[in-house]
Amino acid sequence: MLLTLAIPGSLWAGNSESEPPSAPGIRYTLAESVEQALRANPRVEAAHYALEGAGAEVGIARGRMLPSLTLSAGRTYINSISASGQVDVDYIDQHQDTLALRANQTLFAGMELLNGHQKAQLNEEMAQAEKGSVEARLILDVQTFFFDLLKARGEVSALEDALERLQAGVEAAKAFAGVRLAPYVDVLQAESDLADTRQRLSQARIEVANLRVNLNALLGLPARSPTHYEGDLRDLSMVLPWTVDQCLARAEQLRADLKVARKSLAMAEKQAKMVTGRYWPKIDLQAGYIHQERDYPDPGRSITGATIDRDYSSNYWTAGVNLEWRLFEGTRTHFEYRRASAEIGRLRAALRDTRDQVRAQVETSYQSMTEARERIDAAESGLDLASETHERAQKRFESRVGTIIELLDAQERLTRAQINLSQARADYQTALANLLYAMGERNAGLRF
Repeated sequence: MLLTLAIPGSLWAGNSESEPPSAPGIRYTLAESVEQALRANPRVEAAHYALEGAGAEVGIARGRMLPSLTLSAGRTYINSISASGQVDVDYIDQHQDTLALRANQTLFAGMELLNGHQKAQLNEEMAQAEKGSVEARLILDVQTFFFDLLKARGEVSALEDALERLQAGVEAAKAFAGVRLAPYVDVLQAESDLADTRQRLSQARIEVANLRVNLNALLGLPARSPTHYEGDLRDLSMVLPWTVDQCLARAEQLRADLKVARKSLAMAEKQAKMVTGRYWPKIDLQAGYIHQERDYPDPGRSITGATIDRDYSSNYWTAGVNLEWRLFEGTRTHFEYRRASAEIGRLRAALRDTRDQVRAQVETSYQSMTEARERIDAAESGLDLASETHERAQKRFESRVGTIIELLDAQERLTRAQINLSQARADYQTALANLLYAMGERNAGLRF
C-alpha cells in the first residue's frame, strides 16, 4: 500500500516494504474496517445472542400472565382383595378412564407478575444497551489500531528515507577518508548510525506486521489474511462541531455505559416491588371439564336380587376461585426485601461513579485532542526547520565546509521531525476517537 505524507518544506513519500502497493488482497479504509468488525467480530455476535435471550425472557414473563390450559387423561385399575360390611362401589373391581381439560388464570398476585414482566422488558433494553457498549468499544479498538498502523508506517517511511541518506553519507565519508580529506572516525560514526537505523527500521516493520495481525483479528479475519488498510494521517477532522460542554451533555444522553447503569437500577427497583408483592394474596380463577367412565367386570345386584349394570360414564364441569395467602415464611420475604433495597443503593452509587468516569473521559479526551492539535502545528514547523537544516548541512558537506558529523546530526533531526509529525497526527486522531467513544457517538470514519 502506498502511504504518502506531504511535508511542508520538503517532499516525504515512501512505500512501506511490508505492504507493497501491487500486492493482492482486500483493501479496507477506516470506515470499511469498522463495518467489517461490526459484522464479523465474535464480541458483537455474543452480544447479539445475549439480546435474543433477553427478548425470550420478555416472552416468558408475558406468558406467566396468560391463562394456562391443561389436558390430562388416564386409566386406573382397582382390584379388591377383601371387604366386609356395606360394599363401597368405588373400591370393588373396576377400571376408570378419565379425560380432563382444566384452565387456570391468575387474577391477582400482588403485582408480582406485572413487575416481573416490566423487569424483563428492562432487561431486554439493558441487553440492547450492552450490545451498543460492546460495539462502541470495538469501534474504538479498530480505530486505535488503525491509527497505530498508519503511525508505524509513517515511521517505516521516515526510517527508509533516513537509511537511504545514511548509505549515501557512508559512501561519501569513505570517499573523503580515502583521499585523506576526512578522518576515518567519520566513516565509523556514519556506519554506526547506519546500523542503528537498520535496527530501528526492522523493529518498525515488525510493528507494522503485528498491528495488521491485530486488526485482522478485530475484523474477524485470519491473522495472515492479505488485507491492506488504506489511510492518510494528513486527512484530519480538525473542526469538532461541539464545545466541551456540549460533548458532556451528549455523553449524558448517548453513552451506552450510562444507559446500562440506569437500566440496572430500574431492574433492581422492579425486583424490590416483586418482593413486596409476596405480602399480598394470590387469587386464581380455575375451570375444568371432565369426562369419566367406570367399567365393572361383575354386574351388581339390587335389593330384590335382580342383576344390574353398574358401568357408567359422566361428563361435568367445574369452576371456582382459589385464594392463597402466605402469612408467614420465616422472615424470608423481609430479608429478601432488605437485600433488594441494598442492591438499589449499590447501583445508585455505581451510576454516580459511572457518570463521573464518563465526564472525566470526555474532559481528558478533549484536552488530549487539543494538545495533539497544538503538537501538529509545532511538528510541522519543526519539520520545516529540520528540512532546511539538512539541506544546508548537505550542501556544506558536499562543498567540504561541513563535516560528516554535522550532516549525520542534521539527518537524525530530520528523521526525528518526520516521526514526531506522524506521532502527533496519530495522537490527534486517536484522541478524537476516544472523545467520540466517551460521548457515545458512533462515527466509523471520523467524518463530520
